[in-house]
Amino acid sequence: GTNLHPTRAAAGYLLETDTRLLMAFGPRTLVNLLKTGVDRHTIGHILFSHFHADHFSDFITFFFDAVMYSKFVGKRPDLTLIGPRGAKRLFGTILSTFPSFNAGDFRVRIREVGDRAFHIGRTRIQPRTVEHSEQLHCLGYRIEYGGQAVAYSGDAQYCRPVIELCDGVGASVLDC
Repeated sequence: GTNLHPTRAAAGYLLETDTRLLMAFGPRTLVNLLKTGVDRHTIGHILFSHFHADHFSDFITFFFDAVMYSKFVGKRPDLTLIGPRGAKRLFGTILSTFPSFNAGDFRVRIREVGDRAFHIGRTRIQPRTVEHSEQLHCLGYRIEYGGQAVAYSGDAQYCRPVIELCDGVGASVLDC
């Protein structure tokens, strides 16, 4: 989909391993989580490929909802935002617009990653820099858990890193 479409959504994919990971948070992702009965307050990690609106704009609504939920309804897990260069500046600015949010409600960690693998629990995540736009650092991800692997790339062009991410996986989500 695109930013606005009457029936389709933009990028947003939930993956469950030993944790819940959301890959991208484009328009209508939050509505689709609600429609499918996913408890959005259990999502603790969000992977962003890049920062075009069709891949992250629903995060703003999600975060406002998370702040209100933690203040007035119940506890939610800490939140880790993972993305390419620029993530700290972008999300730092967004989070600063929520004056009612404080560190006592839940913690938010912003992590910029490059091409080095890391783990969340027993889930291995291999980011790779992929080609999308010359002025924008864009990542694809390979997620491995329990002997299975999934590749995700948001808006990447056909390039060697995308091929490497997809090699031997059970499924590839290649957005556009």
